[in-house]
Amino acid sequence: MCGITAIIESNGRLQSAEDLESMLNVAARRGPESQDSIETLRGTLLGHTMLGFVEVNNNNQPYQLQNTNGNSTLVWNGEIYGLLKERGRVDTSIHGWRDVADHYGIEATTDTELLIKGLEQYGQSFLENLDFQGAIVAEIQREDSGYQTIVARDKWGISPLVFGYDDSGVLKFASTTEALEAGGVTEIKTVPAGTYARIINGIDIEWNQWGVLPWVDVEDQTEIELEDLLEETIVSVENRIPDNSNIFYTAMGGIDSESITAIVARATNGQFGGAVTVVPWTESDPTNTRLGDYHQAKVVVDHLREVEGIDIDWHVKQLSPEYIDKNLNRLLKLLGPDMFIMSCALAEDLVANTVKENGGKAIATAGGPDEAGRSYNPWTGIHQNHLERGWHNVGAQFAYSEGVRAGLVFGEYGLENRVPLAFHIERFSYAPAYQKQIIEDFGTGPQWVDQKKKSKILWREVAAEILPEEVTKENNFKKLTVHGASGAKEAMLYVANNDGLYQSERDSFIDQVEELGYRHKVAGPPSAVLKNVNIPVPELQLYCLWRWSKVEPEKFEEGCIKRYGELVSGALVYQEEVEAAIRKPLCYDWDITREVIEDNQREI
Repeated sequence: MCGITAIIESNGRLQSAEDLESMLNVAARRGPESQDSIETLRGTLLGHTMLGFVEVNNNNQPYQLQNTNGNSTLVWNGEIYGLLKERGRVDTSIHGWRDVADHYGIEATTDTELLIKGLEQYGQSFLENLDFQGAIVAEIQREDSGYQTIVARDKWGISPLVFGYDDSGVLKFASTTEALEAGGVTEIKTVPAGTYARIINGIDIEWNQWGVLPWVDVEDQTEIELEDLLEETIVSVENRIPDNSNIFYTAMGGIDSESITAIVARATNGQFGGAVTVVPWTESDPTNTRLGDYHQAKVVVDHLREVEGIDIDWHVKQLSPEYIDKNLNRLLKLLGPDMFIMSCALAEDLVANTVKENGGKAIATAGGPDEAGRSYNPWTGIHQNHLERGWHNVGAQFAYSEGVRAGLVFGEYGLENRVPLAFHIERFSYAPAYQKQIIEDFGTGPQWVDQKKKSKILWREVAAEILPEEVTKENNFKKLTVHGASGAKEAMLYVANNDGLYQSERDSFIDQVEELGYRHKVAGPPSAVLKNVNIPVPELQLYCLWRWSKVEPEKFEEGCIKRYGELVSGALVYQEEVEAAIRKPLCYDWDITREVIEDNQREI
């Protein structure tokens, strides 16, 4: 992940090169190889910190293109992998940015040159057809409409971008909140995923949301052929392997990430950085590193080594209470207090730490199939009266949770996140429900532990073509939720239970939670019961909030509505509108939908 910064020219307002330098110094963590800046002919300041993969000796930024119409200048954090076709399909005839350039007839020596020329010629529509990840700030000399200052972000939110105005009213952009704060911005907002925006007069922003997950009526859904999804998946993964595959790693746990690992191993004959599996810590058996996803991952590694003759490096790391306690405050400052975000981020942080120690630069993660294949049991229960709408919204929120989270975590180590299976979310929105999920019994109770269903129906059939049969049979391995399988839940509880200051402040802090409106961020029983009963999920939600209140006291004291937006009947709701996404954090836990709240009200 590179780092980008921008201070937009605005009718003579003083642009501060010192502010840009301060922002770049923070962004340098994301791009540790080099940094540079430029003042454009129109007075905008653009900065960039480099983490290079494509034509690394000839791809410096900020990039300025001179032509007969004038100059275009661009900074971006991302990479072009291929093209997408209608209904979310991957174009399997395209392998990398050079094929994209040939497809459009654009002469380019780097993907950055391809991007700037594509934006000059086609504007927003160029991004709509790309299989890419990226956050972009640019001054573009359009062939048909003159200069435009634009910002844009990929549809899955993998590359982060935030913005705001300083005390003088100057508009600024940066990859992360901390970099923007270094530029004097206090009121920080999110550039929504899948947007292409024009900046008017250096101040106002004209938003256009192009990357909205389509709502597909049942009559318009058609079956996906197994062979097509298999080929698209393989091409999507292979297109994300860098030219130097030795710097490329995979995070390896369940069948999604194991499939990615197997595809990468075969494509490189094992000549890639390796796979990293994070395993749980338990108080009853603290030295056992063969828990969680270990045995399932080992089946895949052994099969590659013993059956296919492909030897890969496999790193197994335990997420211990000591690691969590040491790194939790840093991650809370980066991501905010949401417990499910944090439990996943802690495992991702350990993966990043391991990859960095071993000289890697990029990591493939497996987000997408769980949202596409309806794999989260509680969400099936919550949305049982609105399954299609509910799961559509879960998929749409991917860009603000799993999509952006790993990129933020990895970026702090100067590493890049690549998400080859995110396309599944849109691809499966066009598929009939029976290719995603079969429900035999919704179950009862708040956790739906007795729910009987099958998820990721077609994807499991595809994965069976990639992985050993033992791995892909549902229920062959006991699967915990991600915050359990990674080890974060029990280890975090251990940290919370042994935090003397937290325990001494816990009851009074619950009163603060009530007073500032964070009550619905602590799931489970009423506060009166919570004060007396230690229940794992709400306890960890409370603990994350408490730790966050120590590292970000001013943000905590602003209250829940300020951070998360609208409440309906005491619950946060998901809103698709651009204005709502702008006001919400860059990364947050999923919110449920209005329909569910309204149903619950009727039932009550």
